[in-house]
Amino acid sequence: MASTSKKMASTSKETASTNKEVCWVCFKSIKNDVLFGEWKTLDKIKVHYFCLLSGTAIRQTGKVTGKPDGILGFTEKDIGESFQLYESTKCYLCRKKSAAVKCAEKDCNRSWHYPCGVLECVTEFTGAFQSYCSHHVKDPNNGKKHENYAECLVCNSLIATYDPANSIISSCCLLWPDYSKCFVHKTCILKYTKNAGYDSLCINCDMEVPAPNYKLTKQEWQEEMRKKGIFIPMADAIWEREGNFADQVKQKCEYGNCSSPNVTKDVFTCFVCGCFPMHLKCSKVTKHEEYYCPKCWDQSFVQRVPKY
Repeated sequence: MASTSKKMASTSKETASTNKEVCWVCFKSIKNDVLFGEWKTLDKIKVHYFCLLSGTAIRQTGKVTGKPDGILGFTEKDIGESFQLYESTKCYLCRKKSAAVKCAEKDCNRSWHYPCGVLECVTEFTGAFQSYCSHHVKDPNNGKKHENYAECLVCNSLIATYDPANSIISSCCLLWPDYSKCFVHKTCILKYTKNAGYDSLCINCDMEVPAPNYKLTKQEWQEEMRKKGIFIPMADAIWEREGNFADQVKQKCEYGNCSSPNVTKDVFTCFVCGCFPMHLKCSKVTKHEEYYCPKCWDQSFVQRVPKY
């Protein structure tokens, strides 16, 4: 194990031409919690969480409940021993080595780094965590597609050509007569689930009043999304986490043109992130659930967060 760790460290040094930290699975320094998972550390080992989950040869032998071993059940031994199995495997997308994700399709020999294939390949974050390359991504929509250059339901920007890895829709929305308007970018839905956690659900159907009778439950929708490559964090929604709204009535309004900056009554924090305290009248809304700070509002997926 010691020799393997030294070899991984040596490869890491060779890969990083700068002082940037690199993931010990894919050996890439790029960081993006939404696309690649949180940056996890174990002693000197640093990894993208999704690289661990998707690595075909990476075992998870540690306990994951209570106080987990290693990185949520992935021990240093698991990571080190698995490296011997994929260290010389080339990514079919970037042609560099250390491609830990292998296509589960029979007779397909394609492997890739999770960050390289995040928007064209699919890892199922459930069951056996199988992955499929861009040539073998399964189309779960029974042939139903959106038109070219359709608008994303969340960000309202274009989704170019239909791609089952990046054009996401739930089965309940497929029952809508105008289902082609219900597709979402993979990135947009990942941003939403990262914030909503356990409370993630079909945004489109939930916004309808009354909700359609074919709306999926949270559990059904989340399991369906996991199979489509969408990670659902095991955490409460960001707006419900402890401390987000603690003592908010004692905070001062941060609105630059506030006429009563010393009045703490009716000062609330952003409904999504729990920051940026402001009087309701300054935020130009009538209730807390309608107040999004400028930072969250600029992330257009927040506009689809269901009201509770």
